[in-house]
Amino acid sequence: MKKLAIIVPYRDRQKELDVFLPHIDSFLKDKNVNYQVIVIEQRDERPFNRGKLFNAVFDLIKDEFDYFCFHDVNLLPMVDECDYSYKEKPTHLASVIDDSYYPYEEFIGGVFIMTKEDFQKVNGFSNEYWGWGYEDNDLLERIKDKKVSTRKLIDMSSASKSQIFYDFTQVYLYNDFIPKKLNALSFTKNIHLELPTNKNIDTFTSKPFTISCWIKPQQTDYEQRIFCRPPKQFGISYTPENKIKVTFWQKETAKVIEQYREPNEWYNVVYTFDGTKIGLYINGSEIDTKDCVSTNNFEGEWFYFGSNSVFEENFIGQIADFLIFDKSLDTTDIRKLYMTDANDLKKQAKLYYDFAKGYSSFILDSTDNDNKACYKKKINDNENLPIADGDDGIIKVGKKVKIKSLDFVKVEQQSFTIGTEIDICDRVDGEYKSIGNQDYVEGIVTMLKSYDPDKLINSDIFYDEVRTKLLDTNEIGLSNLEYKKTQDKIYKKNHRWISVII
Repeated sequence: MKKLAIIVPYRDRQKELDVFLPHIDSFLKDKNVNYQVIVIEQRDERPFNRGKLFNAVFDLIKDEFDYFCFHDVNLLPMVDECDYSYKEKPTHLASVIDDSYYPYEEFIGGVFIMTKEDFQKVNGFSNEYWGWGYEDNDLLERIKDKKVSTRKLIDMSSASKSQIFYDFTQVYLYNDFIPKKLNALSFTKNIHLELPTNKNIDTFTSKPFTISCWIKPQQTDYEQRIFCRPPKQFGISYTPENKIKVTFWQKETAKVIEQYREPNEWYNVVYTFDGTKIGLYINGSEIDTKDCVSTNNFEGEWFYFGSNSVFEENFIGQIADFLIFDKSLDTTDIRKLYMTDANDLKKQAKLYYDFAKGYSSFILDSTDNDNKACYKKKINDNENLPIADGDDGIIKVGKKVKIKSLDFVKVEQQSFTIGTEIDICDRVDGEYKSIGNQDYVEGIVTMLKSYDPDKLINSDIFYDEVRTKLLDTNEIGLSNLEYKKTQDKIYKKNHRWISVII
């Protein structure tokens, strides 16, 4: 029988460990799994380094075991689907924690299984992530690079379970210059997008920028948030008075530019900031500018599309061709965005949602900056939902809409293809309970939103060096591992405790 090492990284969490060990023993008692728990303790004063601890213990015990489970001490398996048996491919077990499903398929943190051969092939974890975060993201990049996992995005057998219900439509816009064919995403009171900030766009709103999008608003009795960023709900909105509005906060004062526009029509909206003033352009024409100097620090705050940060003031309508630039575009470029396809200009964007592709709960960014927005939709029990059309990865979405009498816009049904973009790891429907932190998932989200300067280096390494292939993973990991073993003893009769200095 294959032998499993359940490796638990540890520092000063005795209460959680005292709960975890009897629980895992009880859970696996009748599961026919040949296992041993290995507690690996970091015994020095340096910041915690989870990835390097895993590498150190693997180096010490690799000849004794066939496969390895990298397991956080505060996660307790709760259902039989938490399957610790031998897996030929890298497999993520902790897909649900405290009844909250992790919003992206690539996540492999918490509880993760790999064979000895695959772990060696990817050169283990990186040794460079100190403090909290990004060592799992780095491992996934290694898995992709070495092609030890072959699963593509999300398979259609789990598509309906993951609720892939995008309302994509094709929009044909006609003006005096050029017909445009755009993909649009429909928003209702039940729909919004959330985008975690990252290094590529975090300083946006505190430096020169341009936001461009096509919108088709509907009238409501409240101010609708098309795009915003806390804490002051900076962004673009559509008011109950039927005005397109842009807002910029200067200390405690809101700088506002707005203009009346009829609902149920399509408009190209461009919002600029050059460091000294903001500007609003609609359909290529300047509406107004206002003097404004940025004194805000929104860094670390998430971005929201179709709602505010507390999921209220929802936008009712459609959005197409959403772009963010890290500069203030001049009037010539703004006219290009309205009058032409502007494909060369769009290549300069830091974020671009053309609403042509997505998977699972994500809308994909068409730039290289990987700004995936999480698609959130409340599902009513009586709602008729689209379903997968066979096994070809096609989901029928959208609704047939009659051509408007003005012949300005026409919306047609579109097929939406998923499952062809990214290699990811296998995943089981494991449900786990967190201990020591009853708000585990919310805590993770809080940590993601709050940027600790001491931990920013982890983000810099991942996005600037790992994702851009500046670092050679063959040189960082098991291959350059340095540590000192200070203790190796039997613990709680059946398990083992190893201490190291790293």
